[in-house]
Amino acid sequence: MTKYWPNAIALDETTRTPKRLFTYNALDSIEACDECFMTWGLRKYSNKRYPYRLLITWIDAVYDCGSKKIIHKKEYI
Repeated sequence: MTKYWPNAIALDETTRTPKRLFTYNALDSIEACDECFMTWGLRKYSNKRYPYRLLITWIDAVYDCGSKKIIHKKEYI
């Protein structure tokens, strides 16, 4: 089963510095990674506030054979 790891570089609006965002656990699909990106990019999500402005997002796909590939790269600048 392929594992998908969402990653992003975002501008932290409070400190005005770039920050790397990632998850501690792999996700099951590209769609789940897109939802994760949307959560990071929202100014307010549920009761939490995420102060990030996404600059670039990508997914590291890790295949059963052990190979790894960067997929689904998007730039927001």
